[in-house]
Amino acid sequence: MGKLSRRRQRGAARTERQTHAWSLRAPRRQVIVFFAADPGATGRLALDEECAAVERELCMTAHRDAFEFHARWAVGVDDIQRSLNELQPTIIHFSGRGAPAGAHEASVVVRGVDGKPHHLTGSGLAGLIRTAASGARLVVLNACHTDAMAGQLCGTVDGVVAMAGAIGDLAARAFAVSLYRALGYMRSVGNAVAQGVAALAAFGLADARLPTCVMRPGLAPGDLVLLQADAQHEPVD
Repeated sequence: MGKLSRRRQRGAARTERQTHAWSLRAPRRQVIVFFAADPGATGRLALDEECAAVERELCMTAHRDAFEFHARWAVGVDDIQRSLNELQPTIIHFSGRGAPAGAHEASVVVRGVDGKPHHLTGSGLAGLIRTAASGARLVVLNACHTDAMAGQLCGTVDGVVAMAGAIGDLAARAFAVSLYRALGYMRSVGNAVAQGVAALAAFGLADARLPTCVMRPGLAPGDLVLLQADAQHEPVD
C-alpha cells in the first residue's frame, strides 16, 4: 500500500472520529408537540391563540434554537400515535377539554373514530407514549381536571404538569406562556411550574391554585432540566 493511500485512510479515520465526537457533544433538540384536542361537540376554545403565544414566547428565549415546535389540530388517537412515532417528542402538550372522573376515568377529550368526542384516559395515553415515543420526558395537560391522570403517566415519563380543577382559557394560556418561557431559559420543570403559578397570581387569577406537578418516584420537580448545561450556560433555579 502506498504512502498516499495510508495517509488517506488515516485522514478518513480521523474525520470519522471527529464526526463521532461532535455527534456525542451536539445536544439533541427538544421536540415539543402541541396537541389541540377540542372536538367541535365540546365547544370552541382559543387553542390557536395559546399555540401561537407559546411558540412566540419560545422564539424570544435565550435557547430558542434548542427547541423544535410542532402543532397538531383537532386530534384523535390515530393522529396522536402518528405524531408520536414521527416526531419522537421530549414534551407532549395537550390543550383543550379535560373531564373529571365520573362516568369515565379522568381524561382529555379528543376526536373519536366516529368524529364524536372520545375520552382518552391517563392509562390510554401512557400506552401510546410508551409504545411510540419512549424518549418523552414531560407531559403538560393544560386542560381542566387532569391532575387525576398524572399518576397513570408518571413512570412512563419523568414528569406531568396538570390542572386540579377547571381552568379558564385566559389562565391556561398565561400559564403555558410562562411555563415555556422558563423552560427556554433552561429552568427546571419545577421552577417553570412555579413561574407559571406566580404569573397567574400576578394577574390576580384564582386559577393560580390549580397547576400541579407530579414526578416519577425518586425524582423531584427541581431535578428535571430538559436542556443540558454547558460551560457557558448553566441552568438557574
